[in-house]
Amino acid sequence: MHTDILKLLSDAYDSKVPFALITVVAADGSSPQRPGAKMIVRLDGIQAGTVGGGNWEYELVKAAGEMLRERVQQRLIEFSLGNDLNMACGGRMAAFIEVFNLIEPVVIFGAGHVARAVAPLLVQVGFHVTVVDVRPEWAEKSAFPDSCKVVVEDMHRFSAEMSSDSSTTILVMTRGHEHDYALFEHWAMRECGFLGVLASRTKVARFSEKLRASGVAAPLCRRIEMPVGLAIGSKTPEEIAVSIAAQLIENRRVPR
Repeated sequence: MHTDILKLLSDAYDSKVPFALITVVAADGSSPQRPGAKMIVRLDGIQAGTVGGGNWEYELVKAAGEMLRERVQQRLIEFSLGNDLNMACGGRMAAFIEVFNLIEPVVIFGAGHVARAVAPLLVQVGFHVTVVDVRPEWAEKSAFPDSCKVVVEDMHRFSAEMSSDSSTTILVMTRGHEHDYALFEHWAMRECGFLGVLASRTKVARFSEKLRASGVAAPLCRRIEMPVGLAIGSKTPEEIAVSIAAQLIENRRVPR
C-alpha cells in the first residue's frame, strides 16, 4: 500500500475521523487500474491514493461520501466503464468500499437498573454511551463503564440543548411515566435514528393515544420501538438489557 495511504489510514484511526477505504476487487478488459488499488476518503474531505481516475473514481468517491453520511458500512460497486460511465477504456470494474470509525451515539435517559445493565453491553459492541439522570445517587460514574459519559442534569433540559442526527439512538427509561412521555414526545419530533422506550403494553397504548391526541406533526424519528428490545421473554433488568442491545445491533446491521 502506498506510503501516503498508510499515513492517512493511521492518522484517521488515531483521530477517530470516519473514513472509507475503497479497494478495486475486479477488473476485466481495458481498465485504468488493477485489483488491489486502494483509495481513502475521509469524512472531512481529505483523500489519498487512486483507483483509476475519471468517472469511475468520481462515482466511487461520491458513493463513499454518501456511505459516510448515511452510516452504511460496506458496499460492493460494479460498473461497465463504457456503457455505464461513458469511459473510452470500456472494461468492467468492481470495487469494495468499507467504512470505519463511525461514531454511534446512544443517549440513555434514566440511570436505573436497566440502564446500568445495558450500558456495559452497548459499550462492548462499539456504541458511544451517554447516561443522563437528575438523581446524583443513581447517575454515579462508578456504576457505568469508564468510557460512558454520565451526566447529572435535568433530562428535559439536556434533551432541549443536545444536538442529534440520523445516527443518534435515544433510549428512554426514567423513573416515572410523566418523564418518559415528555421525552418520548420530544424525541419523536426530533431528528434521530432510533427511539426506544421501556414500556408495558398498557403504557404503549397510552403513549400512542396521547401522541395522536396532541395533534403534533408526524414523528421525525426514523424508527420508534415501544417497548424497546427484542421479544425474547425477558423479565429481569439483565435480560431486558440483552434484548435491547440485540435490537440495536439488529438496527445497525439491518436498518429498516
